[in-house]
Amino acid sequence: MKIKEAEAITHTLSKPGKMPGFAYSTPAHECKTGTKLRAVAGSVCANCYAYKRGRYRFQNVIDAQYKRFRSLTHPKWVEAMAAQINSKRSNTLDGTIQATSKPGPSKTDLCCMQVDAFS
Repeated sequence: MKIKEAEAITHTLSKPGKMPGFAYSTPAHECKTGTKLRAVAGSVCANCYAYKRGRYRFQNVIDAQYKRFRSLTHPKWVEAMAAQINSKRSNTLDGTIQATSKPGPSKTDLCCMQVDAFS
């Protein structure tokens, strides 16, 4: 799959300055697990930065996150994300990382995925 075709499906990866690699963020407000855990004191989501602080409140960031969130149901999302991740791989890695569809948590439980192997 060509990168432009992959980006048309999943939208782009971001490159946060404070993180060592690329990222793919969706709205914290849409995270089913995070919504439950925010109410649990001491949980990893209790003080979620993305929920109500920082640049996540800016309209352009919100719009981009919802574009990504809507893309999660696309039948070629996994293939498109694998193409994007593989295009960002570091020259120091042997081979590429392959993304595959496996049973497990729903993609709609994804709040933020950091592709930190590609810094």
